[in-house]
Order: sequence, then structure tokens, then C-alpha cells
Amino acid sequence: MKRTVQAGLLWVYRVVHATGFLSTQLGRTLFRVVYSRYKALSEAAYVNLLRKYIAPGTVVIDVGAFVGFFSIRFAQWISAPGRVIAIEPEPQNSAHLRGAVVKAQLDHKVECVQAAAADESGELRLKLNAACPVDHRLGSDGIPVASITIDGLLASRGWPPVSFIKIDVQGAEAKVIAGAQRTLARFRPALLVEVSDATLRSFGSSAEELLATLVGMNYAIHRIGRQSISQPVTVAEALEYQASEDYVDLLFLPEEGVSQSLYRRQAA
Repeated sequence: MKRTVQAGLLWVYRVVHATGFLSTQLGRTLFRVVYSRYKALSEAAYVNLLRKYIAPGTVVIDVGAFVGFFSIRFAQWISAPGRVIAIEPEPQNSAHLRGAVVKAQLDHKVECVQAAAADESGELRLKLNAACPVDHRLGSDGIPVASITIDGLLASRGWPPVSFIKIDVQGAEAKVIAGAQRTLARFRPALLVEVSDATLRSFGSSAEELLATLVGMNYAIHRIGRQSISQPVTVAEALEYQASEDYVDLLFLPEEGVSQSLYRRQAA
């Protein structure tokens, strides 16, 4: 069902995009409205379940923020002095993200960073997919974009405490995790990660490798339903679930006791 809906929406997007309408202010506004409705009603209908994992006064990081569906909700939930750091590398998407944040009157809570989060800082290439604005990917060719690591980003800001990180970067999720090792050890945030074996393999990783890495860091894997979050599942169970879909969003929570002990150690 999800694939059918997505295929239909992408067909409509390509047809409308060809007319140039999406380049107008009205077109961009309508696109954001339709996209937000689709996410809220279908692909990310679970979004409100995430609120309890965002601790008061902490930072939330949205990696692959696109036009702000998650960033805006995170900002509505966060309390001062916390904020959302929304990371989006593609220039047009980044501009739309900033516009959506300002329109929602949340620019005092959201810091928009136009860059690609990866395992090293510098410059990378982003290959654009004109037929699908959510499918731009890092690669060997494409437009040049700045690259950052989560660790470097937070170090430059004095290591504010982080309670939640969402990662959706079309196969480069393992690179983001590799560039966030100090952050994950220091704060033990909850993680929402899109997992697709096919796209991960295009970056030299795999769903099994990514899941095993996070489990090895004492994170438990949870499936997310529309109205509930599962008990921890094994790597094998998560892989079977992922194999039934093109991609799945999985929630990774620090094992009981690990988060609190590490946080106290870092705060001391």
C-alpha cells in the first residue's frame, strides 16, 4: 500500500514539476502542505510517539531535514534552552526549510545548517534526483556541498546535551553514525534512523552492519507502529521486517541503565 501511494504521488510530482508550477511561491506552499499531510497520515503517522524521548532543555538534531516535517514538530515540543539543529545539504530544500521554519514562527528554536552530515568534514558531492526531491544522494559527482560531522558540530557549540537524533540520508546513515561517535557515547540520545539495505549497500555498508553497529553500542532496536512502539527486537527480526519494505524507520533506544550512567559520568 505504501509503495502504491508513493508511486502515485511521485507521478503527480513529476507531472506538476514539468509545468514549472512548483517554482512559484504558491506551488512551493502547496507542495509543503501536501507533503506534510502525506507524512502525518501515512509514512510518519507515528511522529507524536517520539515526543516522550525529547528531554526538556536539550538539543534535537534532524539529519536530512528536507523541508522541515520533523524539525517543526521537534521545535514545537522542545523547551528552552533547547533547540533543533536541522541539517539539509540541497540548496533549494534548505531554502524551503528556512521558509517553513520562519512561517511557523519557530526560527528562534531552529538552527538550519546547509550541509551534509557524514563521517568527515570538508566538501562532498550531492547527486540530485530531479524526479524526486527527497532522493538526493551523496556520490562521486553532483553539486558540491559542505560536509560536517555531528561530533564537530556539537564541539563547535560547546557540547550542548542532545536527547534525540533523526537520520534520513538515503543510504549514508552509517557515515552519519561514524561521525557521531563522541556524541552517542556522551549523551546516549534516542535515534530514529531510516534503514534500507539497498541504499546502505551503495555506500559500502548494509542494514545488518548498521544494526549490528548500534546494538554493539548498547542500543536496542524498536519497530514503530502508528500507535505504539514495540518491545526490543533482534537484529534478525529487524532485518526480516526491513526486507518486507523498501525502507523502514527504526527507533534505537539506549539499553536501561547505560544512558543514565554515561550521562552522569560526562556531567561530573
